[in-house]
Amino acid sequence: MNKTDIILVVAMAVALIGMIVCQKKQNSFPLAKPLALVLTLVVAVCGIIFIHGMLGGNSKQIQNNEFKFYASQMYVMAKYAKETFDAKSALVIMDEGYKNDPRTELVISCCKEFIPKVEYGTLEVPAGMVSLNERMRASHFDAFTNQYPDVDVIITMVGIPRDFAKCKVIKDRQAKKGPILLMIGYPETRGLPKLIASETIPALVTIRNGAQFNENPPPTSMEDTFSVRYELVTKDNVKDYQDVIGLGL
Repeated sequence: MNKTDIILVVAMAVALIGMIVCQKKQNSFPLAKPLALVLTLVVAVCGIIFIHGMLGGNSKQIQNNEFKFYASQMYVMAKYAKETFDAKSALVIMDEGYKNDPRTELVISCCKEFIPKVEYGTLEVPAGMVSLNERMRASHFDAFTNQYPDVDVIITMVGIPRDFAKCKVIKDRQAKKGPILLMIGYPETRGLPKLIASETIPALVTIRNGAQFNENPPPTSMEDTFSVRYELVTKDNVKDYQDVIGLGL
């Protein structure tokens, strides 16, 4: 096995161990179920890439397929923002390292298909060993979003801070003013179901019930690609996802 294969095998092994631990802890640890879902995704994606590599498959095509699945989340969310709020401008909050992430160009391109003016960047948060989502606080979120007060929508791909009640954008949306706040990923945030039900955050993209992770190429259309793995959760269907949304610490 080459270096890439070894990394994939190690990643799958660690994720599998994590899934087993989550299974045992799901009654005492609220975050166990959504975390197990994420680990399942890691195992599936790594497995697909590994198998194709062993069989001499086209790794570049596999990568492109995964990029399309990933970007389909933004495509559907941007379409929703345009059709629901007639959004003409957006701020996309991306994860650290977005400048070197080969998916960034496709994600922003999908957004611009529906929203002509798109700004994007990430938060300035002190470095740490955990993810940006876990390190950020309302002050960091506000410091970045306050630079773009006139955008129609804010689409966060890093979730919202645990102390989100202090965020200006949350307070503004509760008062029915300011930019619309939309989320892609990070459904585990405690209190999120109420934010969706009240339309403080009108929509969230998360892994759908019955999602399929396999080696099959994505469908032709972005909407159909999205539907294989993801769901747009709003106040109308948030109860269908009560087992995975809002279970974090």
